[in-house]
Amino acid sequence: MCSVLAIPFSVQASEYGCKVLLCLSNPGGPKEHAECHPPIDQLYDDLKEGRAFPRCEEAGNNYAKLVFDPYDPCPDNTRAAAAGSHVQQGQKGDIPALASWNATKSRIAAGQPDNNHANPVRISEKTRTSGRACVGNTVGQYTLKDCTDCKPYTVFVYDKVIWQMAQSPRAIDVFLNGVWSRRIRY
Repeated sequence: MCSVLAIPFSVQASEYGCKVLLCLSNPGGPKEHAECHPPIDQLYDDLKEGRAFPRCEEAGNNYAKLVFDPYDPCPDNTRAAAAGSHVQQGQKGDIPALASWNATKSRIAAGQPDNNHANPVRISEKTRTSGRACVGNTVGQYTLKDCTDCKPYTVFVYDKVIWQMAQSPRAIDVFLNGVWSRRIRY
């Protein structure tokens, strides 16, 4: 009798997991369609209560998993800059001018993006509020010293720097055909 009861429960749990996965994989967002509201609301309640993430056995290489990360994955053709590094956007021919211009600056913004990308920015090792720099290809580097008593440091110049500010770290990553598709914050 117990095994008979377990079968419908298992099917029901899988159905719920499949509905959740279908809604999470929607490009318009998990609650774009009215029929997704109940399973997604239940999912968020379940996660808040510490219950396990639902599964969809029939989904094959399509799945979702919980992550705890205040940043989104870096866009294609970029990677996260190393914590503690100084980064700046520019081109190879700009490096002597960047080094000369920045040598006259008296302070460096600590982990905050500069709208014109002219200031090198240090990626903070200790705070999540400093942001993440997603960097493209390295085009060069230069050494900078802010004051006479300060130690020099290296500024790495990249062809592209995309800034991400910290968000709620509670998120769900959705994978379609085994490839990461999107991150949903809850």
